Amino acid sequence: MTQDFASRLTRQPIPFDREAGAEIRRCFADLAPELAGLLEGTAGCSPYLRGLMLREGDWLRAALAGNPEKAFHDILAALEPVAVDALSDALRQAKRRAALLTALWPFHKSYGLPRGWRPSFSRTWNPTLPTARLTCR
Repeated sequence: MTQDFASRLTRQPIPFDREAGAEIRRCFADLAPELAGLLEGTAGCSPYLRGLMLREGDWLRAALAGNPEKAFHDILAALEPVAVDALSDALRQAKRRAALLTALWPFHKSYGLPRGWRPSFSRTWNPTLPTARLTCR
């Protein structure tokens, strides 16, 4: 599938904390209304995800504008050339970005994570864990 994220949306969460949701809608007012609404509802239900949206805003805009499967692939591909001394920060960034995509996925036509995501996670995370444990101490 090559459709962008917005064209595959089927539903949106209702924000529990309307103020938090409205803040995110203002921050992402440049996005299509359906994407801004998705982020508003998600942020209004999860302070954690709201914080990730604020921190990863530029990346999130680009990820939602394009193909979500490609965005996920790019998260993992960005880890390949990372030097050991930068691995800790790179893994944290990848975790933030993967959390955002994974949290937004259930509002998508293709409910359930894409077939390749789980093996991709395993292939990427498993070899990096011993090094990450050493560098994160």
